[in-house]
Amino acid sequence: MKAVLIRLRQLSNHLQTCGRFIVMNDDGDVVFQAVSLELPWRGNIRNESCIPAGAYSVSKAVSPKFGEGTFKLHEVSGRSNILIHPGNFTRDIEGCILLGERFSDIDNDKITDVTSSRKTINTLKQLADDFELNIIQI
Repeated sequence: MKAVLIRLRQLSNHLQTCGRFIVMNDDGDVVFQAVSLELPWRGNIRNESCIPAGAYSVSKAVSPKFGEGTFKLHEVSGRSNILIHPGNFTRDIEGCILLGERFSDIDNDKITDVTSSRKTINTLKQLADDFELNIIQI
């Protein structure tokens, strides 16, 4: 399986990076879609920045904090322990990637959040054990 995370410049700001996450099977058919939430680009600084755009291998992982509900990105330049994990708010991110069903301001703080994150991650876990992820900025 292959996945692409498309970072959407028009939805992003100094607080966060919003995107679309799409998984395709080997025939190129879309089998999964979600929205994504990351920290803004701040020079790849740990706990402050999203990771660089590029290609990464991803596999299921067990996290001390999130348990079995995560995927780990491998060989991220200058960074370690980058996960795709459940979370709804920018404050839940320490450099990782959150997935959800849609964008919403859940807590009415005027900052974009993602909905149904745990459900979204669980759906992805049923579809794939590992995949190649290409992160692009448009």
